[in-house]
Amino acid sequence: MEQVIASSDDHLISGLSFRLRPTSSYVQSTSYAQIPPESGSDFVPGSHSLLRFRLASAVEWLEPSSVRLSFKIQNGAAADLTPVACSPVCLFERMRVSLASTLVDDVQNMGRVVELFNQLKPFSRRSVDNALGWGDLPDQNVDNTVSYLPIPANSSRTVTCQLPSSLLMQDKWLPMPIIGGGGLTIELNLGNLTDCFAEAGADWSISDCKLLCSWHTIDNNLANSYAAHTLAGKPLVVPLTGIFSSLHVVTTEDFDVNVVRGFSRVSQVYSTLFRTGTGKLVNNFWHPGVGDALDALSPAYDVTSLQLAIGPKLYPLRAIDRASHFMYYLLASQGILNGTDTCGITTKQYRSNRFIACIDVTKCGSDAAYSGQSTKGGEIMQASWKRTKGGGDDFPTHCHIVQVFESMIQIQDGMVTYLD
Repeated sequence: MEQVIASSDDHLISGLSFRLRPTSSYVQSTSYAQIPPESGSDFVPGSHSLLRFRLASAVEWLEPSSVRLSFKIQNGAAADLTPVACSPVCLFERMRVSLASTLVDDVQNMGRVVELFNQLKPFSRRSVDNALGWGDLPDQNVDNTVSYLPIPANSSRTVTCQLPSSLLMQDKWLPMPIIGGGGLTIELNLGNLTDCFAEAGADWSISDCKLLCSWHTIDNNLANSYAAHTLAGKPLVVPLTGIFSSLHVVTTEDFDVNVVRGFSRVSQVYSTLFRTGTGKLVNNFWHPGVGDALDALSPAYDVTSLQLAIGPKLYPLRAIDRASHFMYYLLASQGILNGTDTCGITTKQYRSNRFIACIDVTKCGSDAAYSGQSTKGGEIMQASWKRTKGGGDDFPTHCHIVQVFESMIQIQDGMVTYLD
C-alpha cells in the first residue's frame, strides 16, 4: 500500500494556494430583462389559451438557465382556489420551444411530467421551489408533503416558475446574434380550468405574463471569433437532455404499451399509472394497492410487475415484481442508490399515490455521455405491466410513459440543426 501511495501525485491544497480565481473580463455587461408575450396580455383556458414569446438580439447572448415564467393568476370564483400541483407551470398542458424556427422541445402532458420530476427532488428543494410558486402553508413538512397556499376568492397572486425545456435547463449561453432573426420562440398552451385545483368549480385567468431572463454582452473580439467559426461551416454544439411524453389508455390489468418514437440515445424510461376517479391526472401516480383493506406490502398485493423491451433486449432480464425492487431501480436510475442524497417520496407515499417506476437503459449511467440505447433502427419500445390489480378489484385506466433521451443542437450562421 505504501508503494501505491508513494506513486500518487501531490497537489497544492487550497489552504496553501494563493492564486486568484479566474476572471472573465470578456463579459462586458449583464442585463436583466422582462419579455412580454407576443400573443396578447390576458389568457383564459379554452378561449384565449396560447402564450407565445420570442427572444432575439443582434448583440447580446442569452443565458437560458436564467429563464423563468412569471404571471398573475386571478381567482374569479367566490371560493378559495387550492392548488394540487407542485408548480404553476402545471397549468399548461403543452410546451413547444423553437430556435431559429427549428423545433427543439415539444412536451405534452406537461403538468404530470413536471410533477413526476418534482417528486424525485429532496423535500427541502421542493419547498424552496414553492417559494417562487404557490407558497407554503404552515406545517407543510408533515409526511414530506408540501401543502400549497390557496388563492382567496376574487383575489390574485403573482407566481414564478421554471419551464421543463431541455434548451432552457442547460448552461451554455445562446449566441443570439449568430442565431439571427428567428430567435428563440416559446409557445405554451393552457390546460383545463380544474386540472390543477381541488375545487370542481375552479374559475381563473392569467395576466401580466412575462419571461424573466439574463442577457450578456461579450467582447467584440471574442464575439467575432465565434462568428468566424460558424461562417467557416463549423457548428457550435450544445448537448441537451430531452423529454418525450405519451399517455396511453388501459383496458385490462395485464397490458403492453408500445412506443414507436425513435431516438438515437434513450437514457431512462419512466412509467406511471393512473386510475380515473382516484384524484387528478396531474399529481396522482396510482399504486395497485392503494385504498385496499390489506397492506400494500402483503404478498397478496405486492405482485405487480414491469419489464421493458427495446427490440430484442429486456430491461431488466427478469421483470421487476416487488415494491422494494421498483424502489431499487428508481434510486439507481437517479444515481442515489448509495450515499446521502435522496428523493422526497416516503415509503407510504410510494405505495399509494407516488408510485413511479423508472428503468435506466444506459451502458454506464451518468459516468459518460451518450451511452443510452438507440431506437432509431425501427426498434419498438414496449413496457409490459402485469397484475396491476394487486390484490384488489381495480386496475389502472391510463399508463404514462416518459422517455429521457440525449440530443444536441448545432448552431451555425442563421441556422440551427436539431439531432436526436
